[in-house]
Amino acid sequence: MTLEDLFRHFTDEEFQYHRFLKTRNFDYDVLLKYSNLFESIKQFALKMSLDDELNKDLNAIEKLDLTYAPHLGLFRKVLGFITFGFSTKRFIRNRSTQFYIEDIYRRHMLVQSIHLILKHE
Repeated sequence: MTLEDLFRHFTDEEFQYHRFLKTRNFDYDVLLKYSNLFESIKQFALKMSLDDELNKDLNAIEKLDLTYAPHLGLFRKVLGFITFGFSTKRFIRNRSTQFYIEDIYRRHMLVQSIHLILKHE
């Protein structure tokens, strides 16, 4: 991968990040594409070894969990049974959205820091 390709990946990541925030569409295919994009940026940044602290953060991040499902406690299951599953569906949707937004935001901040470091060099 060349630096030109890397900067194209930065632009693509920025676009996908803003699309996630606006649409809140966390389909498997869209998340897989974003995860692969981030992994390619991560591998290139690790090869370049830009900053020790950044490398430590990049190594700490694992692949995006594409099949995340929040834990349902007994109270949530009973409430879901009483409300014919409406509260459970809403709970799962809200928790999944919160999980993906936080995880994607953390990845986006790392990509932005890589981009900033490369701009200054």
